[in-house]
Amino acid sequence: MTSASTAQSANAPRVDSERTAGGGPTDGGGVPSVVRARLATVEARLDRWSWLATGVVVLIAGILRFVGLSGPKGKIFDETYYAKDAYGLISRGVEWNYKDGGPSYVVHPPLGKWLIGLGEWAFGYQDAESHVSVPGHLMTTAPEFGWRFSAAVIGTLSVLLLVRIGRRLFRSTALGCAAGLLLALDGFHLVLSRAALLDIFLLFFVLAAFGALVLDR
Repeated sequence: MTSASTAQSANAPRVDSERTAGGGPTDGGGVPSVVRARLATVEARLDRWSWLATGVVVLIAGILRFVGLSGPKGKIFDETYYAKDAYGLISRGVEWNYKDGGPSYVVHPPLGKWLIGLGEWAFGYQDAESHVSVPGHLMTTAPEFGWRFSAAVIGTLSVLLLVRIGRRLFRSTALGCAAGLLLALDGFHLVLSRAALLDIFLLFFVLAAFGALVLDR
């Protein structure tokens, strides 16, 4: 055996170990390709057909949630708490009881109520019991539309999230759209998307957190 072949065989394990130590061969930039693939969580190319299908499902969800949003009239169920607290937050910075002229009893974190308040700020708020009536900063509509607007937006966006999450999980646009359509037509989700309650906001952020996990993995 020559000295050259001996040196080549001695260096071979070291080269192989260098290639595998970083998780695989590099792409020429010093970053192992397996690491680069894991960091590339968003597809580089735009799949127009998948986004078109996603748009159709989201459009269906939006129509179901926004058409006739101001009905039924008045505050339903726990809207009597959250719509009032939301207006207190946007007008005074705290949950405020305008009927008694003092702070309201707080039992939930404020984020969902702040989001409800954005709709009231934009489209106006009225409460005959507390003698409050203010116009919207964007336009004035039925007060029910104002305090339910944000829930409808978040409910529609949660359908969008589920379509894209399902598509990434199953690697199928059809299955992702099917998942989103089932959520768009689900009666429970539809009701929560058309009322000023906190449940739909919790659902959205939990789903968004799961989507971030799917992107990372």
